[in-house]
Amino acid sequence: MTTDDEVPGGHERAVAIAYHVLGSVSDAEDVAQEAAAAWVTTDRSDVDDPEAWVAVVTTRRAIDRLRQRQRRRETYIGPWLPEPRIRPRAMSATDPADVAVTADEISYALLVVLDRLTPAQRVAFVLHDVFGEPFDRIAEVLGCTTAAARQLASRARRRVRDAAPPTDPDDDVRWAVTDAFLAACQQGDHEGLLALLAPDAELVSDGGGVVSAARNVIVGADRVARFLLGIWSSTVPSLVEFVSIGGDPGVVVHADGRATVAVLEVHDGLATAVRLIANPDKLHHLDGPPLE
Repeated sequence: MTTDDEVPGGHERAVAIAYHVLGSVSDAEDVAQEAAAAWVTTDRSDVDDPEAWVAVVTTRRAIDRLRQRQRRRETYIGPWLPEPRIRPRAMSATDPADVAVTADEISYALLVVLDRLTPAQRVAFVLHDVFGEPFDRIAEVLGCTTAAARQLASRARRRVRDAAPPTDPDDDVRWAVTDAFLAACQQGDHEGLLALLAPDAELVSDGGGVVSAARNVIVGADRVARFLLGIWSSTVPSLVEFVSIGGDPGVVVHADGRATVAVLEVHDGLATAVRLIANPDKLHHLDGPPLE
């Protein structure tokens, strides 16, 4: 087993690269460990830039898994959502340790958009726009020319810009909506929930065919509110946690021995989208004590 100090750039950075390529916490951890193991056994006399070497190996292994996952998605039941990478809500924006952990994170909403890119576009965007890797290194990862890597990133950037949902930049506003949103669900307050939802709000629920979930996207404030209140009325939570998911407000609800994660997108003081991740195969990393 390697430690952060033994992996150039740190284990956390390798995990972050793999996670943004894959949208899977468990696969990202596996990929980072594989890259660390490869670093331990490689002939380092041939490595000019160890941190770049780790980034390249991590990304190549992540691409292999991404292509395998895309084949599995052809038979996936219902909507597919990325695994949520969860942080405590109270992480400080000024604490150096917390800043280092979250420096390269993108919002969950943007991660959903990245799922619409081709693998090559996604890699080019993640490595260049998120992690600041040069295009010659991205070309090495993808096996293409530097010009082609630059073009892939440009196309990905346009698609992201066109598809990324607008969000309120004020964290206090987004958390206030989330707090009120949860309170309305807990109180069974239909009118209160309607007042927090944009008229064309949508709800996406990922159960993967393992647990009960909506098979199609639910659109419209009233339909979303009724669906959420229907779920809540049949649930007896043992624990509810406020969490940060890529900087987006989120809630983890523990009930009946399993967890469900809700992520809110907020714009103009209203929830424009609610994303529910209930597939237990995507939430193994939530096993353990509550976040603090």
